[in-house]
Amino acid sequence: MEIKCVVVVFVALLVVSFSDVGLGFEDQAGEGGSSQEHKGQGRFDEHERNRTAGDKYSWTRVLADGSSFRESAFVPANDNIVTFRSKKRSSQAANVTKSDTTYEYRPNSTNVVAITVFEICYITDTLMTKDETVALLDARNGTNVTTAGSKSLNGVATPIGDTEKSAFCLDAPGVCKKCGQRQVVKTVPDTNLVDDDANDIVTVYTLTDEVKLLIPHNSTTTARPYHNHSKSTTPSPSI
Repeated sequence: MEIKCVVVVFVALLVVSFSDVGLGFEDQAGEGGSSQEHKGQGRFDEHERNRTAGDKYSWTRVLADGSSFRESAFVPANDNIVTFRSKKRSSQAANVTKSDTTYEYRPNSTNVVAITVFEICYITDTLMTKDETVALLDARNGTNVTTAGSKSLNGVATPIGDTEKSAFCLDAPGVCKKCGQRQVVKTVPDTNLVDDDANDIVTVYTLTDEVKLLIPHNSTTTARPYHNHSKSTTPSPSI
């Protein structure tokens, strides 16, 4: 009888021990799973907080020669800017220079447009309002776009200096933020652009126009794309 009791007690201890091990593993797994899920959720929330909310649009630009490339736009929520991009590889294949364009809509002043080409921000303007731009994007999203206006801009000018850039950033903070540390050049409309040894005409697309943009020749030859630091001696025009 005493031996049976010992055996029963021994078996009971084994059961309790294995149960404790099982519970310990389950608790660890549960806590680990819960902790991992919490971390994942935390990372997700942090990612969402750091990620700008807004509406994305994309479409295909089809040129007269049949070539095409992708374009996209983003409208941040609760902001007065719209960003636009011609996709790099496909636009280059179509002999179109890749560019990023930022629109800043200012209620009491001229709306500012920054076309970023070879790491320089070329500044122009637009008469379109943000509401008109969003309506255009709503109509264009997911379609093939075959039409565009035309514009010719002269970007052969000395980049604005630090003092003028500071004033520019106060006046157009959204565009300034997108341009970052890049040089900023103010363009002027020019229907008599000349492609010669000193300057090149590049074709870029904005939301509304095919733009012929005159830039210094060394912008496209001596510098890596988006890392140009050349300067021209032409006085900077104002907008």
